[in-house]
Amino acid sequence: MSDAEREPQTSPSAALARRAAVVIGVALAYAGGLLFAYAERKIILWLVIAIMLALALDPAVRWMMRHGLKRWSAAALTSLVAFLVVVGIATALAIPLVSQTHQLISKLPTYTRDLFKPGSVLQPLDQRFHIVERIRNVTTTDVIRIVTGARGSILAAFTRTVSLLAAIVTIFAFTVMLLIEGPRTWGGILGLFSERRHRAGALMGDRVAEAVGGYVRGNLLISLIAGVAAYLALLILGVPYPVPLALTVGLLDVVPLVGATLGAVVCIVVSVPQGWLTAVILTGYFVVYQLFENNVIQVAVYSKTVSMSPLTVLVAGLAGATLGGIVGVVIAIPLASAVVIVFRERSWTEEDEPVASGADVAAAAELLPAAPKRKPAAPKRNPPAPKPPAAGAQPDVE
Repeated sequence: MSDAEREPQTSPSAALARRAAVVIGVALAYAGGLLFAYAERKIILWLVIAIMLALALDPAVRWMMRHGLKRWSAAALTSLVAFLVVVGIATALAIPLVSQTHQLISKLPTYTRDLFKPGSVLQPLDQRFHIVERIRNVTTTDVIRIVTGARGSILAAFTRTVSLLAAIVTIFAFTVMLLIEGPRTWGGILGLFSERRHRAGALMGDRVAEAVGGYVRGNLLISLIAGVAAYLALLILGVPYPVPLALTVGLLDVVPLVGATLGAVVCIVVSVPQGWLTAVILTGYFVVYQLFENNVIQVAVYSKTVSMSPLTVLVAGLAGATLGGIVGVVIAIPLASAVVIVFRERSWTEEDEPVASGADVAAAAELLPAAPKRKPAAPKRNPPAPKPPAAGAQPDVE
């Protein structure tokens, strides 16, 4: 009896049961991973924010390393400078921001009544929905509680403050550690794969880091430009509370597609009591600036990031808002950009060689030795023409 005949035959029911067990095991593993991610979603969110900040600060670290500093000292110095810049800006804006924000919140009910007063354009809306009557009993304290979210006790407010400080400290620590150990950790992960997949993964990682880091730096720069420009426009037009309004424009400008529009609407509403001419001029300013930002600033700043369609940006923003609010919206776009790059780099999963772009080919060509120059081949000479037979000679006859 041959060896093939001696082997036990697997019945179809046993094979089906084995496949079902594998499918159930994989499904349970995925479900367990999702439950774990949901339970630790706060830590995961902090880690994702730290990764994006580390990718944004990594060019500065590399620049310092090229000038003789070690990676740990360059990472520590970069993090310290970034922290001091943020603290300096916050300190400079703290006093006018707090005072003007309190005055603005206190005047919100008054602004609403002025918008819907008799004879105004919005009076038909008040006649239909009774907006002024609904907000008549709203006090300044109620507005402050609604805007700041301070609806609980003092202990709840203290707990939220401590949680915010803990998040800031944790994200800062994650960022410093990623700047120091991030490249080594990524290299260790790539070392688990074959040489071909190692090269493909390194190329993909560089492109993801360039796209995500460029997006974060560009988004912060564009928001800063929008806030400063809005502050100057509000100051020139004499609109009250320019500091909190400009800060609102800068923060909302981080949100793609609709953030800048929402910030402009807030500023225009506050400028209405100053006169309709001021509101119209401010509206024209925001329209012109938005066109300039979309067609000039974003094109220049986001030139090295992955371009995505507005539909993709909108879907990613909505998904991020559902999972993490405004912070989720901010981090959803670079994450979507990274996913697009991963799917474009099919060499990570396919067996063929990775397809390099023109920039990668040019960079690789600079590292290769120059090919030796060959001497030009001598031109071929035509064979000499046969001499005519002499006079009187008889031609050869075969």
